[in-house]
Amino acid sequence: MQNESSLPISGDDEQLEYLDEGMIIMEANLEKDVKCSLIKDWSLNENILIGRGQVIGFRENQEDFEKILIGKETILCGVFDGHCGDACARFISSKCLDEISQNIKLLNNNISTNTTINSDNSNQNQILNINEQVLEETFAKLQSDYIQFREEINSTTTTNSSNNNNNTLTPETTALPPENSTSTNREEDIISLECGTTANIILLSSHNPSTIYSINCGDSRAIYFNGTKTIMLSRDHKPNDLDENSRIKKLGGHIDEESGRIDGFLSYSRSFGDLDYQPIVSYSPELKIMERQEKKSGAEFILIATDGLFEGFKSNEECTHYITEFLQSHNYNAENATIVISELIGSMLDYCVNELESMDNVTLQLVMFMHK
Repeated sequence: MQNESSLPISGDDEQLEYLDEGMIIMEANLEKDVKCSLIKDWSLNENILIGRGQVIGFRENQEDFEKILIGKETILCGVFDGHCGDACARFISSKCLDEISQNIKLLNNNISTNTTINSDNSNQNQILNINEQVLEETFAKLQSDYIQFREEINSTTTTNSSNNNNNTLTPETTALPPENSTSTNREEDIISLECGTTANIILLSSHNPSTIYSINCGDSRAIYFNGTKTIMLSRDHKPNDLDENSRIKKLGGHIDEESGRIDGFLSYSRSFGDLDYQPIVSYSPELKIMERQEKKSGAEFILIATDGLFEGFKSNEECTHYITEFLQSHNYNAENATIVISELIGSMLDYCVNELESMDNVTLQLVMFMHK
């Protein structure tokens, strides 16, 4: 005889599966936001197509953000993986690319006098140092602006909450706020000290279209595929990374040996926000400069993604293999590029959550180099 407290979850009338009452059934939110942007005549020899998408997955809320900024001489693409709320990721993603672009004249001035970057280390290091200084200043300003933003929001929220508590309770004052109210007078609107976000950004310049600039803070990731080989553009900032481990311990930080996390809690070692953990958790960006390799065959692209993608796909090569196989099976070409890339991103997000069972939000950007 069936237990009346059991809940049917699947099957037909004769073959029902039951779970004991009280068990949590996790369902993924697969509603996706997928977009494509085509930049024609980026250089003499190629156009660029940028596809981007994100999915909430098994999480309750979307804390990932992404943005692209297309200028006459530069393209900036970035993903931002928020944690402990979306406030920091929302704020930083809305300002980061614009702040970098405002300081990009220094970068372009250096490139304009060196239209080709030599392969010798001295020239590359010279440009790298100059750019890192500009980025350090930019990221420091963003962190400072976020701290001020957080203080203003929390001050307003606390004041509103205090005023409400001091008011005489009447049927009018105890009524629920309007459904679409945007007032911030609830305790949950307080932005916590732990709120933060990673940032992974790719910069392309028309002054030197053969060069890729990777700017990273945190454990989101950028990889490059030249048609035959998968190359990691950024370094994951994790506590178990040798350089990060040494930096954290010099600052007096503790890394749990069993979990590999800071204080047994944080799985990343760099981010904006995280005010309780600064400077152990650093907002300092890491810049890497890479020359695009001569394409011999197949598609050439850059993949930028939050760590939710790599919680599903276990290697960079697995990601690029999925992409290249999809492109080949759908006869990817200049005429159908926008449709195919949109379908690819939707398929990759679904596969990562449904088949590979990533439990995190997943956000990705795909920069396709389309040779004329």
